[in-house]
Amino acid sequence: LCYLSEVHQARGSLEEMKLALAEALVLTKLANDKSKPHRLLDVTSKLATHATLNGDNRNALRYYEEAILLVEKITQDQISFRLGSLLIETGKLNIECNMRERGLEQMSDG
Repeated sequence: LCYLSEVHQARGSLEEMKLALAEALVLTKLANDKSKPHRLLDVTSKLATHATLNGDNRNALRYYEEAILLVEKITQDQISFRLGSLLIETGKLNIECNMRERGLEQMSDG
């Protein structure tokens, strides 16, 4: 479903993208395997992308913040390129949402 959401994103079908991600989120939360945190991170990151594409910066921030916590949990304080990328994107959004200090802090951490 995450890959399907990418197809919908490429086609510009943002509503279909959202539906695929909503279903993926439900299924991921029901799972009980070792890959669950990684799949939850993938879905959450794509939800942040969807919110950004829709101009919904507040929800994008919420999803990016969730994704940051998931990466930190998965990597257990190891250096992570994905964490750095998420921090930079979230920092930019925080600055756009008039949370300059938090944004600059996140961007410098990224």
